[in-house]
Amino acid sequence: MGEPVDAAEELERCLEPGETVLWRGRPAAGASLRIGDMIGGAVGVAAAYSLIYAFFFGAPLRGGGRLPPYSFFAGLAFLVVTLSMLLLLGVKRRSRAQTRYLLTDHRILTLFGGLRTVVESHDLRTIGEPTWESVGGGRGTIDYRRRILGLAFEYHADSDHGLLIGVNEPEKVHALLTQAREARRQAG
Repeated sequence: MGEPVDAAEELERCLEPGETVLWRGRPAAGASLRIGDMIGGAVGVAAAYSLIYAFFFGAPLRGGGRLPPYSFFAGLAFLVVTLSMLLLLGVKRRSRAQTRYLLTDHRILTLFGGLRTVVESHDLRTIGEPTWESVGGGRGTIDYRRRILGLAFEYHADSDHGLLIGVNEPEKVHALLTQAREARRQAG
């Protein structure tokens, strides 16, 4: 494994000469899971519960307590899917906890942590119209993905790309992003 990455230092290395930092941030504590993640976790727990119920309580109700021979493989597949969903939930949570954001007068830089560190850059001239929604507790998620007919088309719907998730003071960050985007587009 490589050396631990200092997120702030990594993002600073990506700055171009003359680029001005307008805002630095990260997902607020407790903001590392989105609704899709929670639904996936709930489905995983429900699946595990159903599997346990079927093996221990459902079998005696049918035919003298014996399960059909194929049920073992079906149950095993169900268990693998459940464990995969719960593992993915943990990996996403860890990755989001290590995520850092940097807004400059030219770009949005996002450092995604987790299993491997990736820095993503989006030029302010090419991003979509920023929108934001409150997630409670003075936090919000800012969406700057490009849209066609109101639908984001650049990334997978459950992806964190094109989003600033769980930022504190989202109104302020949204205003900064909108102003910087307009200034960058006018400058050419």
